[in-house]
Amino acid sequence: MTEAAAQQTINLALQKAENLEKSGEVGLAKTLYEHLVKTLPHVHQAWYRLGVIAENNNQLKEAAKLISNASLAKPDNFLYHRELNRIYLVIGDIEKAIISGEQATATNPKDSSSFYYYGAALQSNNDTKSAITAFTKAIKLNPQLAQGFYNLGVCYGSINDFKNAEKNYLKSLSINPNSTTVVYNLAGTYLENGNTDAAIQRFNDILNIQPDHMESHFNLSRLKKYSGNSDKHFEILKSLSREISRYSPKEQAHYWLSIGKAYEDTADIESAFEAFQTANKTYRKTFTYDTKNTKTLTSELQKIPLIKPDNQNSASNHSPIFIVGMPRSGSTLIEQILDSHSRVSGLGEIPDFQKSINTVLSKKGINYLEFLKSATNEDLNLIGEQYINSIKYKNSVSERLVNKLPNNIFNVALIYKIFPNAKIIHSLRDPMDTCMSNYKLLFNEPQPFAYDMEELGVYCRILDNLGLYWSNNLPDNFYYRIEYESLVNNLENEAKKLIDFCELEWEQNCVKFYNHKRKVKTASQHQVTKPIYTTSIKSWKKYEPYIQPMIDAYNTEIDYNL
Repeated sequence: MTEAAAQQTINLALQKAENLEKSGEVGLAKTLYEHLVKTLPHVHQAWYRLGVIAENNNQLKEAAKLISNASLAKPDNFLYHRELNRIYLVIGDIEKAIISGEQATATNPKDSSSFYYYGAALQSNNDTKSAITAFTKAIKLNPQLAQGFYNLGVCYGSINDFKNAEKNYLKSLSINPNSTTVVYNLAGTYLENGNTDAAIQRFNDILNIQPDHMESHFNLSRLKKYSGNSDKHFEILKSLSREISRYSPKEQAHYWLSIGKAYEDTADIESAFEAFQTANKTYRKTFTYDTKNTKTLTSELQKIPLIKPDNQNSASNHSPIFIVGMPRSGSTLIEQILDSHSRVSGLGEIPDFQKSINTVLSKKGINYLEFLKSATNEDLNLIGEQYINSIKYKNSVSERLVNKLPNNIFNVALIYKIFPNAKIIHSLRDPMDTCMSNYKLLFNEPQPFAYDMEELGVYCRILDNLGLYWSNNLPDNFYYRIEYESLVNNLENEAKKLIDFCELEWEQNCVKFYNHKRKVKTASQHQVTKPIYTTSIKSWKKYEPYIQPMIDAYNTEIDYNL
C-alpha cells in the first residue's frame, strides 16, 4: 500500500469514528479510535479524540494522558498544548499547565486562547507580572475576549493597581454586561478605593440581574444602616426567607448574616443573634476543623529558640512591617494610621510571606515545624528575597510596606530569623468584641475557627497566649502590642508611640487617616473612611445573654496537652 493510500485509509477510519461520535455512538467511536492508536500510534487525531471523550466523562487525568500522547505524536499542533494547559488547570497541576501554555504560545503566537489559558496558569502560580503580559497579548489578539479583560482586572487588583483593575472590569462589562462576577469585582474595587456610593450602585446592578445574589445582599447590608422594618432592602431580605433552604450553605450563610445585620440595626437583638447563629451553624457544617491542631502548632512554636541570627542574609537589612493578631481586632485602623505616613504604604491582608514559605517547604518536602528547626541561612535568604521582591512589585515607591495578614502571628519566629529588623505589631481588642465581630462575618479567606462559639473563644485565647509569649521573649523594638480601645480613646498619643516603634518621624497626617484616599481590602472598608470609630467598643454586651459558650471558652485556661 502506498503512503497516500495508507493515509486515505486512516482518514476514512477517522471520519467513520467522527460520524459515530456525532450520531451518539460514542462507545463504538472510542473502540475505533483505540484500534487506530494501537495499530498506528502516530495517528495523533485519534489520541486527541480519545482525550476529548475521556474529558466528557469527567476523566480528566486520563484525558490529559491521552492528549499528551497526541502532542507527542504531533508536537507542532498548538491545539493539543492549549487543551493540556486548560485541563491541567482544572486538575490543579499548575506546573504542567504552565509548560503546556509555553508550548502552545510558542507553537502558535497568534492564538488568543492559548495566551489566555497560559495567563490563567501563571495567575494560579502567583506570577502576576507574567500573567498580565499573557492576558494583554490575549486581548490584543482578540479584543472581544471579555474573560481576558476580567482576569487582567483581577491581576491588577491583586497588586493594588485599582485604576487598571477598574478599567479592565469596565471593558469586560462592555462586552458582556450581564456578568455578575465582573460587576461584583468592580464593586469591590470601588470599595477598596473608598467609593461607597459607586459600590452600592454596582451591588444593586447585580441584584437587578440576579435578585437572589446573596453575597451582594450581604455587602449591601454592611454598607447601610437599616431604619426600621419598612426599609425596602429589609423587606426584600424577609421575602427571600421563604425559599432559603434551596440555596447552597454559603449562600444561606450570607443571607442569614445579611438579615441579622438588619435586625441588629433595628435593635431586635434576639432575632439578630438567631440569624447570626443560623448562618454560622449552616456554614460550619461544610468543612472540618479541630482546635487541637492549633493548640499543637502554638505549643511547638513556643519551643523554637528565639535567637537573633548571627549570619546576615540579604534580607536582614530590610524592615518590613507586619500587623498580626485576631481578625477584626483593629488592625485596619493601625494600617490606616501607618499608611497615612509619607514613607509607608499598607498592602492589606496579603499572603505573600506564607507563599514564600510554601515555595521552600514544597522543594524540601518537609512541614513548617520541621523547617523552623532545620532552616539553613540559604533557605532564610530565599524566603526573604522572594517576599521582598513580591511586595516591591506591588509597591515599588514606598520605603516601608505593611502586611496586615493576621495569621502571620504563627510566622513571628521565622520573621525574626529572616528580618531581625522587622516590626511586628500585635493588634489587641476586647476579646468578646473581637469574637462577636468575627461571628457576624463570612470571610473570603479560610478562617475555620470563626463559625462556632466555643471554637472561636478557644482560638482567640490561644492567639492571646501566643502573642504574650512573643512579647515576653522578643526584643521590645521588634514586637509591639497595641490595644484598639487605647488607640481609639487616645488616638494621637497612641499613634505617636506606634510611629516611634516603627522608627519613623511623626507626621500629623497619621491621625487624619480618614482624609487619606486609599484601598481597604478587609471587612472594615466602611469604617476607616470616617473619623475615629468608637461605637464598636463593648458592642458585644448586647449579645451577652446569648454567647455564654463563647465567653466560657475564652476564659478557660488552654490545656495544650489535649
